[in-house]
Amino acid sequence: MIKINWTPEKKEQVIKAIDAWIKEHGASAGEVIMQSDDCTITAPELLSDIVDDIIKPEWVPDEDDD
Repeated sequence: MIKINWTPEKKEQVIKAIDAWIKEHGASAGEVIMQSDDCTITAPELLSDIVDDIIKPEWVPDEDDD
């Protein structure tokens, strides 16, 4: 099971990262994101950075995993 400890600070950092990415890439709508090579190339990097550097989820084994 993946455990995420959301804090107000983490939420704010995620919002800031997404806001900066939208502005940097002119991603004003979902259609723009889907049709822009730059957006589709950089979106996984954005998500990876958010997960690794901000959210930092934790793997917690399920009781069934024993």
